[in-house]
Amino acid sequence: MPTGLGAKSGYTELAELDAPRAEHIGAAYRHDCVSANRYLADALDGPPAVRLSTPVTVVVAAADASTAESRRHHRDWEFLAEHVDLHELPDGGHYFVRTRPAEAAMAMLSAPELRASS
Repeated sequence: MPTGLGAKSGYTELAELDAPRAEHIGAAYRHDCVSANRYLADALDGPPAVRLSTPVTVVVAAADASTAESRRHHRDWEFLAEHVDLHELPDGGHYFVRTRPAEAAMAMLSAPELRASS
């Protein structure tokens, strides 16, 4: 199983895969993380000339240690968007989309930009 992607991180089904498939999933995950980090690093080096006009909602779980500073730093996303909101789920950990899918969906459906367009 790929290091760091086991049951403790919310990916319990990886234990059910054979080694080659689990490694394939791990490689895809690493690729996506590297690509996302590269995109953000490039954007920080040269922010876009025009920011998004649609609001961006940052959704995090309060119990997630890796996003503990979100209350102070969610507005950092304003380099990409004119308006940024924070929606904090009471629990769910870092992989709340997987561990709390209903709450994650409700957070997105209650985002200000969706309420305004309804």
